[in-house]
Amino acid sequence: MNPTSHLTPKQIARSLYNAWSNMIAVCYNTDRPKYKFYGAKGITVSQEWRDSFEQFTDDMGPKPSPRHVLDRKDKTQGFSKENCRWSLKRDQLRNYSRNVRLPLETIRDAEGNEYPAVDRDGKPITAVEASEITGIHPSTLTARLRHFHYTPEEAISIPTALTVTYHGVTRTYAEWSEIVGVSAQCLYGRIVKSGWPLELAMTTPAQPRDRVFTCRGKSLTLREWSEELGVSWHALYHRIFIRGASPESALTGPRVEYFEYAGEKRTLPEWARCFSIGEDTLRRRIKLKGWSLAQALETPVNHKFRRKGRQLNIED
Repeated sequence: MNPTSHLTPKQIARSLYNAWSNMIAVCYNTDRPKYKFYGAKGITVSQEWRDSFEQFTDDMGPKPSPRHVLDRKDKTQGFSKENCRWSLKRDQLRNYSRNVRLPLETIRDAEGNEYPAVDRDGKPITAVEASEITGIHPSTLTARLRHFHYTPEEAISIPTALTVTYHGVTRTYAEWSEIVGVSAQCLYGRIVKSGWPLELAMTTPAQPRDRVFTCRGKSLTLREWSEELGVSWHALYHRIFIRGASPESALTGPRVEYFEYAGEKRTLPEWARCFSIGEDTLRRRIKLKGWSLAQALETPVNHKFRRKGRQLNIED
């Protein structure tokens, strides 16, 4: 079935005209955001195409499908009959000059099958194309080549497994997590997805959200402790990194703080709802201003202004 059979002649003509006009605009209209990638770099349109839309359609013909875009074979040359073709967007993206390429003769997949390491234009394959063959994530290949200066052979040959050998010892990510104090997910992201060298991945301290804390025989991150204890992640973070509490006291401390008024015990959010006072206002009165609970609940809120129909609690 023809992919363009459902389109009317007017829609086909409009699609071609858009491709033609955009081609000219990116090369000669300095107000276009993409001008810096085309006209500013000396990319031009052949005089025959620039002068005649009909000549462009005669040379290029209709699009094979609505998903095809105008593509240049040689990115250093301009738009002309000899240098242009219809390509799918994914193929065009793989032809960008900023893509990372692997100058290899052949490349092997996980089963040992060997393939030529060139694309359809005879250029070295990109990291995305190499990923499809080797199974290694494209960002891992890119990081290995661009940031950690691996050779192409090293980039595609170092496996990404669920076990890691470090200083001659092989352990799982979970086991290394307990030893180095970095969550298994963080270690996996550093080594497999981001391509960090082992020494750097193992010795770089974790961010607070990734740091592992051991209590009651369990080693979990703050997020995981939050779900385990039913305490918000921000509360645990504040106890440990703001107040300076030890992990044991922070993780074993009271889950909810109750306040007594008129013989009843409730949490601050509950008292705030009972007296129609903002929770932040109530907490600020007690924690920052040192008011008693009775004073904080019984003192009316001073509403200074309204904005967009919504009442804001603003105090002196």
